[in-house]
Amino acid sequence: MGHQAGDELLKEVAVRLSECVRDTDVVARMGGDEFILILPDISDESDINKIAEKIMKVMGVAFVSLDGKCDVSVSIGIAVYPQHTESSVTLIKQADRAMYLAKGSGESSYRYPEALAS
Repeated sequence: MGHQAGDELLKEVAVRLSECVRDTDVVARMGGDEFILILPDISDESDINKIAEKIMKVMGVAFVSLDGKCDVSVSIGIAVYPQHTESSVTLIKQADRAMYLAKGSGESSYRYPEALAS
């Protein structure tokens, strides 16, 4: 669909993600088609799962541009401080690891990281 359509799609993804979280949360693009969400003061797994499911629902609605409709899949990796690590760098790595587990399922999904390898 071209670079301009891709840029517009990324902007709309950011808007939709922002609508799924609180005003105090952070939504940032890491690069390419990857975004990071920082949700302070949420550590209850059921609350986290609700947010992930809300994201999958809003991303499941087709994106519409002048070039037509575009469907996207969503792979969400979730890592929670301090349950998965106390290091911010490792927390991002854990979320990335979990995202690839979600991608491996072949459909929109979310995953938590598996246990760290020794």
